[in-house]
Amino acid sequence: MTTILIILALYLLFAFLIRLRLRHHQATITRNEIFAALAIKILLGCAYGYVFLKYYGGDDTWMFHNQSLQQYQLLMTDPLTFFSDLSISDASEGAVGTWQLIEFYIMDLEIKLLPKLLALFNLVSRGNYYVNVVFFNALVFWGHFWLFATFTDHFPSLRKTAFLTIFFYLPAVFWLSGIRSDGLLFFFLALAIRSVDKISRVRTYRSIGFLIIALAGITIFRNVWLLLVAIPLVAWFISERSSKKRLLIFGSSYLLATILFFGSSLLPQSANLPAVVVARQASYFNLKGNTRFELDTLTPNLPGFARVAPQSLLNTYVRPYIWEAKGPLQLMASAESLLILILFGLMLIRASKERNSVLRNPMVIALLGFAVTLYLFIGFTVPFPGAIVRYKVIGTLFIVLTLLSSIKWRTNKL
Repeated sequence: MTTILIILALYLLFAFLIRLRLRHHQATITRNEIFAALAIKILLGCAYGYVFLKYYGGDDTWMFHNQSLQQYQLLMTDPLTFFSDLSISDASEGAVGTWQLIEFYIMDLEIKLLPKLLALFNLVSRGNYYVNVVFFNALVFWGHFWLFATFTDHFPSLRKTAFLTIFFYLPAVFWLSGIRSDGLLFFFLALAIRSVDKISRVRTYRSIGFLIIALAGITIFRNVWLLLVAIPLVAWFISERSSKKRLLIFGSSYLLATILFFGSSLLPQSANLPAVVVARQASYFNLKGNTRFELDTLTPNLPGFARVAPQSLLNTYVRPYIWEAKGPLQLMASAESLLILILFGLMLIRASKERNSVLRNPMVIALLGFAVTLYLFIGFTVPFPGAIVRYKVIGTLFIVLTLLSSIKWRTNKL
């Protein structure tokens, strides 16, 4: 009972503070909307922790929690070591050369930052996982808001659709509300999107600084995303500044990126990007899982990737089929894949008046470009359906947002 009261009190406090911060923001979001959006994130975040503790042995989310308890003790007994532990000195041990030093340091930060962030939350929560969910989601809430604000800046008439999708598309909110790096990735990616949008309109040092912070956060929590994020963001910025056709700019950007990606196979192993993806696939193949999709072994060249591409697309866009889904989370993933196919069909036969402007908007093209390449990368490397649905969730949110914004929902009455 005490935990529930603490959660309720913190929820009301953070909702009030968010409302206070946004009271004069140009992207109008009402008090009731803030309270509802934050409430659903906290409820699903608590459900996330409960489900994974009861049915999956805790998984990584409770591992991070247990690590945070150790970090909290370190913070209480030796705060200097708690913070100095993030220095680059540990990464320098065993590193050969500057690039490997940077690589080791990023890996250290990826491992240490989330438990240390939770340790700071523990100063108030006293190590209660579910109270920490409130702190975590009060932070990640801003990722949802930045995406909402950017989308509604471009499409004010689609405000309701954007709000309901970004804050209440439950599969995405569920995965982005649990205490894992996925929520922080969404936070930093949304900040990058917001920053590029600001820079493309009014170039300010503040927005450039936020973009650098966002890209650094993405690099720390999932460094392989950096290229997937950079290509559409750069193409978006160029298309906003150029009079040339936007699809040509995006197409040329991805063609150049593809050439550079496979061309890097001529470079040393550390810079050989196809080999990096092959090694990542191999690391997943060494893991054990209850359910595993068929996925052929990649080879570090264009024919090798082209051969596996159909499996990659099938595993990420269509599977798991409803008859092969095991457990509630896979059933949810199967239903979501079916929903996206239905929405795509509705977009074709019941196009809204905004559909063409949505699909031609450089921001939307950038979001879809990221989603498609993210799906491909995940399909190339990950054979486990449980991991696939979590890894692709941000891309899925972008796809669902685009589809829902392109469908005519109301029928004119005679």
